Amino acid sequence: MILGNIQKIIVAIFSLLLIVILVTSIWAFSESHKNSNWPPTVQTCPDFWKETTKNGVDGCYPVKDVGNCKSSGFFPIVNVDYCSKYKWSTGDTTAIAGTSSCGNVPWDGINYGYGQYDPCNENYNPQTI
Repeated sequence: MILGNIQKIIVAIFSLLLIVILVTSIWAFSESHKNSNWPPTVQTCPDFWKETTKNGVDGCYPVKDVGNCKSSGFFPIVNVDYCSKYKWSTGDTTAIAGTSSCGNVPWDGINYGYGQYDPCNENYNPQTI
């Protein structure tokens, strides 16, 4: 099939238009994620846990047997810094007072998603990752 001049011009214009749209879309997508915080949200309690108050103390209790925690416990882990939560959720049961019988639990935003970032590093800032 032989294309005439008009067809060649139309194909060239649409090809350039497609390239411009693709480049613009890729650029816009990459720019939209540059200033987003990581983790986007961190739950107050670990995965499969519920937040509650017991004797005036904010804490969490497991609703399922996750990690080495049994669903009958209450753990005062609400108002604790990221580093202690990270150590506790990865198995250091002494990182948070009152939780020695539990630890090593999945917690999105605490022990998943950091990649190369360590929340126990003094330069860590969860709002700028």
